[in-house]
Amino acid sequence: MTHPTQDLLNRLVAAIDRRQRRRLGIREFSDDPRCILRLGTTTAHVDVELADGTAIRPGDVV
Repeated sequence: MTHPTQDLLNRLVAAIDRRQRRRLGIREFSDDPRCILRLGTTTAHVDVELADGTAIRPGDVV
């Protein structure tokens, strides 16, 4: 059994986490509750060439 204060803290952190994910456009990588990976996209600001030759240009979604 969890302590009531700990339960409240867990719920508060979960609520803040949900809000931040929604605000920043972060998506869960997996529905496994043990998975800590999350994905978010942004746009590139500079030219980048990856080792495999892939070119990323300013404005590309990454």
